[in-house]
Amino acid sequence: MPKNPIGLWGPVLLWMGAVFAASARSDVGPAALVPDWATHGAAYAVLAILTCRALGGGFGAPLPSSAAVLAVAFAVAYGVTDELHQSFVPGRDASAADVGKDLGGAVAGALLYRRAVARGARGSAPR
Repeated sequence: MPKNPIGLWGPVLLWMGAVFAASARSDVGPAALVPDWATHGAAYAVLAILTCRALGGGFGAPLPSSAAVLAVAFAVAYGVTDELHQSFVPGRDASAADVGKDLGGAVAGALLYRRAVARGARGSAPR
């Protein structure tokens, strides 16, 4: 379980970079065949999960509700900046609806993280 800042936040920053790179493309290629809600939802669910992991100190660490809310807020704030970024990419546009999809994915990711950690804690309890 990584405790250093790079081990905790490096994956968050790498994922944000991947989202930025995907958003910088005018032609999204085969991703255009996937429903928009699915791509946004999945991307921001992963961002929220990675952020929960970083805030909790690594996978498996309990995460207070306030930290999960912070992870969602962080992911959605990044979604807003990503939409602004897309407004400058030819063939792309900014959309409040896309931010809503990002929010849905981030909430799902944070809930999934908390549920997985809770299950792991129950599964490792002595009997």
